[in-house]
Amino acid sequence: MSYQTVKLAAGMHSPDEGRGCLLEIVSMLAGEKFSDRPQCACPIISAFARGTNDWMNDEERQLLWPFTTRLVDSKADDIVEQARTYRIADWLLREVDPLAFELAGYPAEADNIRALAPITNEETARWAWLNFRSISKESCSARVTTVSHFARFVERNSLPLAIRVASYASLAADIHGFSDRSKLVQMRIDLLDELLPAAPIPADAVASALAEELQATASSYA
Repeated sequence: MSYQTVKLAAGMHSPDEGRGCLLEIVSMLAGEKFSDRPQCACPIISAFARGTNDWMNDEERQLLWPFTTRLVDSKADDIVEQARTYRIADWLLREVDPLAFELAGYPAEADNIRALAPITNEETARWAWLNFRSISKESCSARVTTVSHFARFVERNSLPLAIRVASYASLAADIHGFSDRSKLVQMRIDLLDELLPAAPIPADAVASALAEELQATASSYA
């Protein structure tokens, strides 16, 4: 079985099933043991991507194919991976949570949350947490749980906890009762696209691809 013949699917699988989740494909591409915990991939982004893979339906999940190669060798040092956690928390707080507040009938509170300073480090995270609590209404108290997971990460500055934060973020981004599912799908794709920027194609690779295309075209007219 090769990764080209595998169908992206939810959950965990075995190598002989002919299908695999996003991270299992990554393990294949990296030449690792078939697993949804590839050692080469950033554990923070992997946690978010794993939850996103399982949340999406079969059609939506095909949008994740570009990230299979981009997750390979995405693992970084603790500083970079903590920064990625801050970004995921910021995304959940300032981009996703306002949608839940609007759905609950609190548009002004939603705007106030969007206007909070971006979460980029421990200080901004603490400030965002305090402000979020003051803005939140009792009817939206469930959303406070979302950020409380991140607050514990800030307190402990722990990467294992950060992995749970990223995983929880992928689940909390499913807003019950929100009618525009395509918007939630695109928001996840956009975040992954930001966290895993595509590498530029080397100039020689472009030239090689063009030469092959020209040769194929010439052959068709021979």
